[in-house]
Amino acid sequence: MRGILKHVRQWHLAAASLSIIGLVAAVVWAGAVSAPKSQRAASSTNQVVASISQQAATATSPAAAAQARSTLPTTSRPTPDHLGLFVSDSPSDPAKATATLDWAAATGFDVLYNYASFDGTPDQVQAYLDAAAVRHIHIIFSLKDLYDALPEGASTAATFSAWGSSNEQIAQSVVKAVAGHPATYGFALTDEQPEQPSDLATWQPILATRYAQIKLLTSKPVISVLVGWTSSSAADRQSFLMALRSSSDHFALDYYPVPFEDQSHIGQIAQDATVAGDTDSWFIEQAFSWASYPATATGLGHSPAAARYPSADEMVAMGRAALSGGARSLLFYSYFDVSSSPSQLVALRTAVLRLRSGN
Repeated sequence: MRGILKHVRQWHLAAASLSIIGLVAAVVWAGAVSAPKSQRAASSTNQVVASISQQAATATSPAAAAQARSTLPTTSRPTPDHLGLFVSDSPSDPAKATATLDWAAATGFDVLYNYASFDGTPDQVQAYLDAAAVRHIHIIFSLKDLYDALPEGASTAATFSAWGSSNEQIAQSVVKAVAGHPATYGFALTDEQPEQPSDLATWQPILATRYAQIKLLTSKPVISVLVGWTSSSAADRQSFLMALRSSSDHFALDYYPVPFEDQSHIGQIAQDATVAGDTDSWFIEQAFSWASYPATATGLGHSPAAARYPSADEMVAMGRAALSGGARSLLFYSYFDVSSSPSQLVALRTAVLRLRSGN
């Protein structure tokens, strides 16, 4: 189930891989997870950004690349605390996982939300984190499948027997093993569960229990990935999030409008998280084409033939709308949906540079 589409429901829609070692430190690490945005602000003109990006890309050492980035002047436009990317790379396949880390670092990402982050032995996972640290990348560990309440919960536990014999034991073992590593950003508690208010009665106590178990083991952030609700009722939207606030340190809200839905909802979605008490929320924005998910698109009343990738301009606009609405960080969904499209990889890289720089 790692890498599956985060299903978009009607209630929130209507209502050339670069494994170049010299590039891996071109991303701005900012020293720590909580580094202020001002340390990562950049140029206000395309010419300056392009020039300094080229210097960083051709630098022969991480220090030289970082120095090139540090010469960028500041901007008044909002820039994200973190830029993240959804991936699905098993630490048991270090060549593939390392290639993704290289591309992400060279592109400007500093966080990867990895669906397959503990798919391997504990030693393999530690090696993966070590590789991420060298590249100044933080990892969000997805624990979303480790619930008996899910249809495939029992089989999920059997898949990860190296970590324990039950979903609860596996989740706690993973947290214990990786929470102390400097490359671990935090843990994703759930991914679109609950999907809607009617699911709260089932999922609220489950998530509250798991959250309490994790927080006994680490102070690192626990994140809930949830659908971005577009209902016309602000009270309904915000009460849904407030009901889950006690089981999340931060929300990451998703919304994938291109080309079928109204992008103007994005600022409201981000603002809802702030109203619900999360002043450090994430917005998950679309990098993929709905053509990759024809059955889901059709079920939503959309024509897969009319689907397309969002452009660089659209990705920048979506990110800025979320930041203006109150989101602090951005996650792009997803690398595994765009990695086979060289042109979309270029568009994504362009969007990341512009969002990072404020240009």
